[in-house]
Amino acid sequence: SIMGDPVNLEFTSFCVDLGWKAPFEKSDFDVLPIVISDRDLGHNCPQVFNLPRETILEVHIEHPDHDLFSMLNMRWYGIPAISNIGVDIGGIYYQTCPFR
Repeated sequence: SIMGDPVNLEFTSFCVDLGWKAPFEKSDFDVLPIVISDRDLGHNCPQVFNLPRETILEVHIEHPDHDLFSMLNMRWYGIPAISNIGVDIGGIYYQTCPFR
């Protein structure tokens, strides 16, 4: 059995190594912490920030004509943001670039 999304296993393991504690009752939709490192603190000293459960908006995915979607219990974040993808703008590489 694995914890979380198989795509994020390496990052999940990294978070655990940094001291993140997974929820006692695990689910397919456990939210990982925010991990930040910067030049001033040193990239070898990342900081971990947990998000309070009540601040996380999730949308249950349904289909108006097919009840099977509801039975799958699929969810998505109310405001999806991807921050582990870098972008090159004008010759400057931004390591983390959140977008919606």
